[in-house]
Amino acid sequence: MKKAVGIVVSMLVVVFLQPYTAQANDQKVIAIIDTAMDSNKNASVIHEVCITTLTVNDTARYCPNGTQFQEGKGAANVRDWTISGIDHGFNIAQVATNIDPNVKIVFIRISEITSARTIHNHGKSLANAVKWVSDNASRFSIDALSISQSRSNFTAGTCPVDAVLESGVQGLKAQGIAVYAATGNDSKTNMVGFPACVRDVVGVGAITPTGVIYKTTNSGPGMDATFLGEAKVVNYRGSLITIHGTSVASPGYAANVLKSR
Repeated sequence: MKKAVGIVVSMLVVVFLQPYTAQANDQKVIAIIDTAMDSNKNASVIHEVCITTLTVNDTARYCPNGTQFQEGKGAANVRDWTISGIDHGFNIAQVATNIDPNVKIVFIRISEITSARTIHNHGKSLANAVKWVSDNASRFSIDALSISQSRSNFTAGTCPVDAVLESGVQGLKAQGIAVYAATGNDSKTNMVGFPACVRDVVGVGAITPTGVIYKTTNSGPGMDATFLGEAKVVNYRGSLITIHGTSVASPGYAANVLKSR
């Protein structure tokens, strides 16, 4: 099990192929692992990566280049943005830039698109993405990693073991880079989801504008911080919407920590 970090409550309201070097000491870079990104609509994205886990004869699961790995402009994009849930990453990346308009983003897509036009975020892809961030953090001057993915289909008091993911987290810790993860939205009060439960990952829960923990927020041991769990963003079709949950809290908290440094 992870070590407790202590509860922190915040009430704050709300080119691509070469290595990126921060232009100023106060410029921050957040790596975000999530569904997909169209960097043509988000100028804060400085690099894109796609990491997928393939199923035999299911080519829809590939990255845009037809393989299970891709880097550079367009790597995190998808052909069809009408698929349910595919815009999750596109939306939550804006949370970080709402907090700090100057923050830069390295976006890692882990979503595979199945033949049924749904998305699947495989645990192996998540683990490999964390490892990629650890291996490439200095290359892109990454200051923090935020993961708005969570599952809680395991026994309270335990945490799934993933050696690749854990190694990536420890590699980032050794570089002084914090890993933040949403605790999940399953209304569990005695546990947080995975990977928020992993040792040295900061589990971030969601609070309302009045400071009350959202009823859907997974809490208890492993919730190390809380942050505002709602934000206004412009969705892929250009409409202003309000999004909620721990997926919002994790990138918001990460951006706020970096901004305050």
